[in-house]
Amino acid sequence: MNDELAGNHHFPQSFITHHLTLIVFLAALLLYGLTALLGGNFHHQESAYFNQLADAFMRGSLYLPNPDSTHDLILFAGRFYVPFPLGPALLLLPWVAAAGVGFNEVALSVVIGAVNVALMARLLQSLAFQGHSRLDGTGALWLTALFAAGTVHWVSAATGSVSFLAHICAVTGLTLALWQAAERRPWLAGLGMALALVCRPTVVLATPAVLALLLAPTAVQQKAAPRSRQAWLGVALAYSVPVLAAGALLLGYNQARFGSPLQFGYDWVQTKTPFLAERLATWGAFHPHFVPENLRVMLVGLPKVGLRFPPVWPDPNGISLLLVTPAFLWLVTSWKREWVAAGVWLSVVLVAIPLLLYYNTGWVQFGYRFSLDFLPLLFVLLAIGLRRITPLLKAVIVLSWLVNLWGVVWWFGRFY
Repeated sequence: MNDELAGNHHFPQSFITHHLTLIVFLAALLLYGLTALLGGNFHHQESAYFNQLADAFMRGSLYLPNPDSTHDLILFAGRFYVPFPLGPALLLLPWVAAAGVGFNEVALSVVIGAVNVALMARLLQSLAFQGHSRLDGTGALWLTALFAAGTVHWVSAATGSVSFLAHICAVTGLTLALWQAAERRPWLAGLGMALALVCRPTVVLATPAVLALLLAPTAVQQKAAPRSRQAWLGVALAYSVPVLAAGALLLGYNQARFGSPLQFGYDWVQTKTPFLAERLATWGAFHPHFVPENLRVMLVGLPKVGLRFPPVWPDPNGISLLLVTPAFLWLVTSWKREWVAAGVWLSVVLVAIPLLLYYNTGWVQFGYRFSLDFLPLLFVLLAIGLRRITPLLKAVIVLSWLVNLWGVVWWFGRFY
């Protein structure tokens, strides 16, 4: 009897240890689902272009014959096209086939957002197991909670509209790629990056981080013989095949739409926002002219302050990711002379370059939503740099949760 009671006493701890990924997934699903529901957002969205695009694919078409709106669409040769890559529409195909074009894509976004949190938990565990991180299980759980509720991932996963869904799906692909790279599975890492590529093409610039995790010696391999050149080439090839296949699909999609594989059509975007339309007409979609503003919003953008109540509210043009997630100040701990840290930092810079050149800061948004394109990389860097989660860092993580709760209330309160 005593042994049985002792066994029952340890049951909750054992259950949590062996089912941590499931518990993390369900907790995130509850958080994002309740956010969308209480925010009045758990329904099919207006201008849900990916639903309409999935429906068009099933009819053998690449354009939208009767779009709900023309905002953010491309008008080319008298037809309206979705400028965003086709990945989310492919994910929506079975759901639109079953439920019709009015399928609630926010539900899919909530589920995928919860999957992302579970993937992050597995990624952080793998980094520790392979010796890239010194954080224990509790430390990894703190970072997972920071990712789930202390970054713009929270508000984005619960929003589910067309551009936010593309971001959330790209986070899935990149986090999966990093996790499988840490596990030394190049083929699956390539599949993850392929998913990211067909959702947000510039995320493929995070390849140095993936290759660094695939090829850098782990703690177990430090004493083993170094890999041969043939082995390195084999790993790179296994990773590259699905990525190249996804790239070919995307280029073929552009060719079929616009007669050029490199033409994404962003210069022809129809926007109802006058100042954005003026920027497109003057400088095009990507230009160095936009770098100072984008850099300001990304790093030092401030909230609005006024005499109304509440006296401080987010700037819809965006605010600094360091204000939204002050725990990112601890990224300074990851400046190390070792291959994985160098590869991940290089990837952050490469992915950020096209974002800095873009004509749009991400408006309208809470925080800086484009940071989702490199968000998983920042968590790899935190895991690499931190020895433990100190009381001060715990307090700042809690502060990050509160800042993002403020953003959620503002966003789903329709800007107060």
